[in-house]
Amino acid sequence: MGATCCCQGETTNDATLLHNTWGADPLFLSEAQPSNTSKENDQGNLKPTLLGRVRFSPQVAQPDKGGALPLEQVEQDQLPSESNFEHHDSVVRVSADGTKNEANWTWPAWVLNRSVRIEVHVVDEESGDSRWVEAVPRSRIVDADGHDAWLSARYNWDGELYDQDFHPGQVRKLGSTLSVEGELRHCSKHRQIAA
Repeated sequence: MGATCCCQGETTNDATLLHNTWGADPLFLSEAQPSNTSKENDQGNLKPTLLGRVRFSPQVAQPDKGGALPLEQVEQDQLPSESNFEHHDSVVRVSADGTKNEANWTWPAWVLNRSVRIEVHVVDEESGDSRWVEAVPRSRIVDADGHDAWLSARYNWDGELYDQDFHPGQVRKLGSTLSVEGELRHCSKHRQIAA
């Protein structure tokens, strides 16, 4: 079930790969705005709001009828549609030496498509346990310049629903071993070899 890489025609295990240009090896900021970062516009669609620099921590999602619902029972109207996401071309990254780099990327369409199942990497702050869990994308979160920075997603952790913001290194297609960041790096290497 491999797909052809967009850069060199190589087969990979992931269906969508994007062209990217990376400067120095980027690091993702370890802080994000809590997941209540989207506001509804006049049509009821979620619009991403600006990324802030606040402590990164999950928040328990509160279903309408009290108590946590399993992910499979989340109502369809709670799920985002592709039209809820706007596309941007780049995001400012910070390299190991603290310099900012422009990296041209956007979330792949499959991440924003609720018919494609995604996983997010979650770390339990209390126990230190971590694992990949199935999630539902909720909204894109952009930085101060309007560029993709985080993906807000809802997931079930030990019977409770949480909303949390994830960077591309913490998001992958269900069953894949390559994160979105891994896909971006993969295509970037192909572009550098071709040049």
